[in-house]
Amino acid sequence: MIDRDRTSSEDPDLTRLLNRLAPPPQDPLFRVRVMERKQRQWFRRQVIQMVGTLAVGVFAAAVGASFGDGTNEVARIVGLAVALGAGVAVYAVALRNVVRRF
Repeated sequence: MIDRDRTSSEDPDLTRLLNRLAPPPQDPLFRVRVMERKQRQWFRRQVIQMVGTLAVGVFAAAVGASFGDGTNEVARIVGLAVALGAGVAVYAVALRNVVRRF
């Protein structure tokens, strides 16, 4: 038979064992550091993506302007389409998040 008094929450042995098995207390500064690191990584990815898009856009514009001394309309349209496509690729995620919120 189980002694009910021994299994109550006032049992010092049980309390000591449960405290020993409990997870360590959480450090709030650790959470802040982790969140800060994630935000920095996100910012770096965004900057790299924007710089890459800028480079693709400048390259596409340069290629489009260089064909036919800048008079070739097809090359201009292709260059503009590539530049616009790269811009849409950068902001597609942000636009999707804005649309989801509304």
